[in-house]
Order: sequence, then C-alpha cells, then structure tokens
Amino acid sequence: MARSFHRNLLNPLLRKNVLSKNSRDQVRHLWHWHPPSRPQQSSSWWRKTLKRCLLVSGTLYLVGDDVHTALTQCLFILHHHGIIDAIEDATIFKVIPPKKIESTNPTNIELSNKGNSIYQPISRENEIRLSILEPGNLKDEVRCNLVNVQLDWRVRYDALSYAWGDAAIREPIVCCGQRITVTENLHSALHHLRDPTRPVYLWVDALCIQQADLEERSQQVKMMTTIYSSARQVLIWLGPSSPETADVLSTLSQLDRDFWPVYFRRWFHSSIGFLSHWGVGVFRPARQPVADTRDWAAVAAMLERPWFGRTWVLQEAILNRRTTVVLGHERIFWGVLERVCDTACHYSDQIEGFDRHINPKVRAGIFMVQIIKSARADMHALPYEFWREKEGSVRLVDLVTKAGHLNCVDPRDKVFGVRGLAENLHDGDVEVTPDYTIAVEEVFKRFVMWEIRKNGSLKAMGLSSNKQDSMLDLPSWVPDLSRLDDTLSFMSYDHRVNFTAAPLSTTLLVRHSENEGKLYVKGFLIDQVGEIGQIPFTPGRTTVIPGSEKTHPPSGLLNTTARHLWLRECLAITLATNKDENDVIPNDLWEAHWRTMCCNHDGNFHPINWTYEYYFKSYWELHKESGRTGDWDADINGKYFALIEQDFFHFCKGRRFCSTKGGSIGWVPESARSGDLVAVFHGGRVPYILRPCEGGYTFVGEAYVHDAMQGEKFLEAQGKGEAIEFALV
Repeated sequence: MARSFHRNLLNPLLRKNVLSKNSRDQVRHLWHWHPPSRPQQSSSWWRKTLKRCLLVSGTLYLVGDDVHTALTQCLFILHHHGIIDAIEDATIFKVIPPKKIESTNPTNIELSNKGNSIYQPISRENEIRLSILEPGNLKDEVRCNLVNVQLDWRVRYDALSYAWGDAAIREPIVCCGQRITVTENLHSALHHLRDPTRPVYLWVDALCIQQADLEERSQQVKMMTTIYSSARQVLIWLGPSSPETADVLSTLSQLDRDFWPVYFRRWFHSSIGFLSHWGVGVFRPARQPVADTRDWAAVAAMLERPWFGRTWVLQEAILNRRTTVVLGHERIFWGVLERVCDTACHYSDQIEGFDRHINPKVRAGIFMVQIIKSARADMHALPYEFWREKEGSVRLVDLVTKAGHLNCVDPRDKVFGVRGLAENLHDGDVEVTPDYTIAVEEVFKRFVMWEIRKNGSLKAMGLSSNKQDSMLDLPSWVPDLSRLDDTLSFMSYDHRVNFTAAPLSTTLLVRHSENEGKLYVKGFLIDQVGEIGQIPFTPGRTTVIPGSEKTHPPSGLLNTTARHLWLRECLAITLATNKDENDVIPNDLWEAHWRTMCCNHDGNFHPINWTYEYYFKSYWELHKESGRTGDWDADINGKYFALIEQDFFHFCKGRRFCSTKGGSIGWVPESARSGDLVAVFHGGRVPYILRPCEGGYTFVGEAYVHDAMQGEKFLEAQGKGEAIEFALV
C-alpha cells in the first residue's frame, strides 16, 4: 500500500513541484506514523540525571572531608587577615549595622581600689556582659570596661578559652575605672590579645560573670552553649611563649604542610575500602612521613600546657566553627593542631623525634585533641556529610566519663562543665541544671538519679571511682565524679557491646528514699564470688606478682614475668571450676576461658567470633614456651598478639579475675572480696557486686560473669522465685 501511495500520489506531485522535498518527508512521516519519541527522551533524561547525582555523591563521599578542610583553611586565612570582616562590613552590616557596644563607664576617672561594684545587674533575657579591651602597647597597663548586651546575631565579640591557673598568683588590671586583680594567666592573655589601635570585644568568664553571685553564676553557666556558639570566634589561649615553646605554632604550620602528602595517602587508602585488601598498596602511607628534624620537643611542651587538662575547654573548643589557637603572639587555625596531632600519634612509633618526648601528660594532651576533633566533626558536619558515622546522640553520662581525668576548680563542674554538649538534655531536666548553691554531694547524687529516671540506665551508678581518699560523704551507689579512675565501665560502649544480663524486655524498678538516703532496686541474686586472682598488672602501677611478695615496676603493657604468671593464675582459677577433676580442660571450659579473658569483645568493643580462639591459643602457647626467659617481645611478629593484649586491658584494667561459688568465671572490681554477692537488676545490662551491711547492701561495682551476660542466670532465678528489693546504702 505504501508503494502504491508513492507511485500514484507523491511522485506526480513532486514532478510538478507541488510538494517540496521537505514536504515529502513530512507526508512520509505522517504516513509511516510511529509513537512519539518523547517518553524515550524523558527516560534518557532521567538516566543522565541519575548518573550525575551518583557522580556528585561519589565525589563528595571521596573528597568531602578534604574539600571541607581546604575550604575551612581558606576561610580561616580570610578571617585571619580581616577580609571576611571587611566583606561583612561592606555588605550585610552596611544594610543592617551591628549593634553598637559602648561602655557607660568613663575611663578617665580617678582610679580607686574600693568603690561601687564594676558589675551592672543582669535583668533581661539572653543578657550577658562583654569586656571591652582598650587599645594599648606592650608596656601599657591592661584596661577594660564591662558592658551589658543582649545576645543576637548582630553582636560581634570573641570568646576566650583559657586555663585559670593558680588563683593565688594575681596581677592588677584596671576595669571600669577600678583596680582589680586577675589570675596571672588571664592577665597575660589580655595583655597579648589587645590591639594597638582599636578596642577588642571579649567574653571572659572570670570578668563577665560575677563569680561571687552564685545565682548569677548558675544562670550564666546555663547560657554557655549560646555564648560560645554565637561568638565571632573562640580564642584558645595556651599561654605566653617560653624557650621550650618558641615558634611552636610556626613549627605546627610547617608540619601541617609536610604532612599533606600523608593526608592524601591516608585518605585514599581509607577511601578505596575493600580494595586495600586486594593488594592495592601503592597509596598506603609511607612509614616515614616527615624527617625527624622538626622541633618535636616544642610540640610536646605545648601539649603539656594546663589548657589541655581543663574540663571546661571541651565545650569551649567544640561549640564554635571558627576556633583559633593563640600562644604568645602566634596564631594558628585549630584544624592544623588537630591534623598534626592525629598524624603524629598515628606514626608515633616511627617518628623518632616525636616518640622520644611522649609522656603521660603529652599523651593526655593528644587524647584531648582527639576527643575535641571527633566532637567537632559531628557537631559541625556539613549537609553533604550524610555518610558520617555517628553512634547515637551525645549523652551526658558519656561526657562526664570522658572528662573524668580533666581538672576543674569547682567539683560541681564535672557535671555542669560538659552539659552544654549533651544532646539528651531538655529544659525540664532540673536535676542537672547548673545550681552552685547546692552541695557537691547533692549535684553528684542528682546526676545519678537523673540518669536512672530519665534514661532508665544504671550506667552512671556503675562508674568506678576512688572513694578511699575522697573527702565527700557519698552513698555507695553514687561515684565520686571528681575522682573517677581509669577502670573502663562495661557500658562505656553500650551501643556496641551485646551485654543483656537482664532481658531487654525488663525495665528498671527503682525508688529513692530521701530520708534514708537509700536506693531501692529490684532484681535477683544469681551467684556469690569465690576465688579471686591478683590485681592485673597495669601501666603506671607496681603490683604483687601471684605467689610472691616482690613488686615489679611496669614495663610496657605488662612486665614479662608478671604477665606470664598472671595468665597462668587466670587459667588455674578456670581449671579449679572443672568438676571432672582431671588435667584435661574440657572444650566448653576452654571456650569460656578465652572468651572471658577479653569479656567476649575485641579492642573495638565488638563481639568476637571463633577465629579469635586460634590467636589466643597461639598467644598462650608462646607464653608457655618463653614465659620463664627474659624479654620475649622480639618473638612476637604478628599484629594479632598485640591486639589480644589490647583486648585484655580494655576491660581487665582495674579488675580481678575470679570464679564464683556456682562454677562460673568472670571479672570483679578491684575492691571485691570473696563472699560478695552477684546480683542482676531488672533493666540492668551487666551483673553487679553487692556486699551485705547493716541496713542493706554496699554497692561495689560492675561485674562480668561469663554465663550470665545474655540473661541466662536472670531467667533461671526468675523461674525460682520472686525478685528481691535491694536497699543500697
């Protein structure tokens, strides 16, 4: 039919030029009709769009952190040279001017040592005081004025983070026309931070809060999160320069540049993921990232500064995106310190110049930097960083635990000093609201009760502290938060560990008697402590080797002989529970032993599998062969042996291996005794050690019992009778 159409109709018309060639094509298109091609074009467009989205997402996944770092570094440079401020002044603040901050206190009045208070009352919502630091040269006396302002986005100021220092050593300044004294470190900070030509607007806690007014102090501490996050930047004052730290910030900047190839290699190696296990090793970080000629002694001396051991600096360094480190007259971006410390720590055993200067204070400083780095990464993640792993919300009990080794002038700040970072707080949580009018013991008790009632958790109660030398009068179930020791709670990583001593379907049954000071908790007695081993040998402490009264100084993780004898004693305690009374250890008992030695979890707090037995057995065989000789560390060529020891000391530190009267094995607190009771509470995820006393039970601490961590003993006791209400005194 189509051929007939061409022959009879189209061809005569074309010969007579009635239809052009284009018209002919149009007719043919109409005659040979086919469905419109638009759906195909739409499908193609969606495919292209999807590919582009995947490409952008993949690129951001691979280079997002590096782009973030580079952009942040560029922004810091622009901020540092005043370019960003100039842009803001020429654009936003030209249309909407910043709030004009002026002092009402005259500066030319006669100075006096006594007179009216330098503080004007704070009466408005979101009202704070700012310190206006007057221009001055190096030899001029420090002068400042205080002014009350209401916080909003137009108020521009810098917030100071510093260590108070020795309160007995004070220097004079002139504030609001009156001569007052401040700590030596604050005086040095004000002296270095003032500008020769213009006033500097600072928020400084010691000046801007009337410390003697406990009510005002409590109110202003509630606003610390807003104060630091609203500041133009946070200035971290590490102190004046010294011969030991001369040019240290310049050294850090140079190290940061030296480390850039290593940053790239580490990023690439982590980005290729599973390919790294298939032999893709060309981009693995070099073993010697930088020369050892850098002044690592100055870096170590800087990390020993008091700022790195202060409780308040956690939130002060985390809350604001723009954070600057100041030492003397030098300044660097906080990210430089983060990157250098992280990389130096990663290569500490390979950079001889750095490893020589590592000591407990330096290690604590690095640990502080790493905590702040992790928290800043979560708090200031950009929208494209949707893949960033964040293991649950930041909880107050975890913050109190991590800050346990830090210092603060007021013990109440062990809770109040970190609450601004907690994500599980609400306005109605009055138990942990800053109130400096109540006693320290009451603050700690309210914190534990808040954790129990609000979160249904006994985690705070299980924190280990040194109460022997404590000056506080606390119940046994309230830890001294100002003296937390380095014993790791079994619930420190409760989002990873699979401990469920009481089934998850159970809930806490707790009541508190204010008059008696007792905590009543319902649960079951599941066992009794039997034989207890010696205190595990831990770094920084001498210990009595089992079977000997001789003390041995620490060497590495464990003294070789002490390590060998300790492992033998643990196995002997396990063998003593063997009812078969033969020298061959049954398979089920051997499995219970090697799982109990690491509390059934690896160094990353994940449950272990059967492959762990092979490495533990090899580790044990090596000890049997070389335990009686000298140092055998050179014989360990596999990384797994080092990991096994690391697994031991996560949970073993500060605890003792034990058996129970019921034939189980496990770990109990250092202060536990033979005959103590093992209980599991409703809603509790681990067993607890109790000691009968007059009027109830003394709470001793957390325990690990191998065959009770998945609810076995709880369900068995539940089937035998009613729960007991324990009165903890």
